[in-house]
Amino acid sequence: MSVRFELPHSLEARLRRDLGDLEETAKAATLAEVYRQGKISLHDLSEALGYDRFETMAFLKRLQVFDGAISHDDVDADRRTLDEAMTSDKP
Repeated sequence: MSVRFELPHSLEARLRRDLGDLEETAKAATLAEVYRQGKISLHDLSEALGYDRFETMAFLKRLQVFDGAISHDDVDADRRTLDEAMTSDKP
């Protein structure tokens, strides 16, 4: 599969200078996000990146993507639930 998007030339040049292979960087970032959302498995991620399990775990650690990690949305939802429970008229 191929995905393409446009960047301003000056931004592309700077990112290529700073990051190197933009295509591989974008692919890895997208796959990490999809894994974080729970839409693919660790095995799927490893296979797509061409990594073994240990390389994949190291990759995720570098990006601070942890299995079972909670998001800001999760924390906000928990806070709302607690607020509702604390202000409830139930005995």
